[in-house]
Amino acid sequence: MDVHFGEVDWENIDDSHDPEQYIEYLDSVSDTQWAKEAKEYSYRALRPNEGDRILDLGCGIGVDVDGLAEYVGETGTVVGADKSESMVEEARKRYGDRENTRFVTDDGIELSFSRDEFDRSRTSRVLQHVSRPKVAIQELKRVTRSGGLIWAVEPDWEMYLLDAPNSEIGSDIMEPQFVPVQHPSIGRKLYRLFSESGFDDIETNAHTVTIADAEKATLSFRLKPRLKAMIETGLISQDEAEQWLMEIKQASENEQFLAAGTAFTVVARVPHRTD
Repeated sequence: MDVHFGEVDWENIDDSHDPEQYIEYLDSVSDTQWAKEAKEYSYRALRPNEGDRILDLGCGIGVDVDGLAEYVGETGTVVGADKSESMVEEARKRYGDRENTRFVTDDGIELSFSRDEFDRSRTSRVLQHVSRPKVAIQELKRVTRSGGLIWAVEPDWEMYLLDAPNSEIGSDIMEPQFVPVQHPSIGRKLYRLFSESGFDDIETNAHTVTIADAEKATLSFRLKPRLKAMIETGLISQDEAEQWLMEIKQASENEQFLAAGTAFTVVARVPHRTD
């Protein structure tokens, strides 16, 4: 068995030797039932109206832009912005023919949009990767009109766990230092970051997903990049990592595997501007 553990650097996808792996990851996650339910929840939380202008920051392959386009109708517009040219190109291929969608390359730290350009904005699992998440939140506030809503979701990787054979690897692999993100505990901080940024009517919720399928958990919980980090630090060998993946697959088939993780959502209103 020869497992490729891959590289993960969401801040620099276009510099990767294989940008396609990120597209495949997003496709696989978007196709899960819990992801589909979470997306529908996020759309309703934004309370979109026909004719609205909506920004999806970190749009990836454009799935949510397409979903929200149904809500805003022909008179509305949904703009997907992503730092990666590869992602934007893929999104345009899939959904660029819709007249009420648009995809642009943009950086969340310094958005190119005008002040008050949107009625609603959202960002999903993006702030964990950016260098300055609070600045990105403030940029979303700037480009969203007074009274408009902003929705965000971020995982809290310190609240992820699994039960599987070989408890030593299973315990170590869930440690935050092995997660390929810049801010592994960003989820629990969302409420405070939005409060510090001066939003009104902030609502927050925690959502826990459980997965009993080891292959789905390996993808959704990024277990291979974690194993790669453990190998690089000398905690385990390549052979031990490959053996553990086979063990959790067998455990899953015997209904003896479980993974769980928690993400936090925030929906908040942009206050009335006095300047």
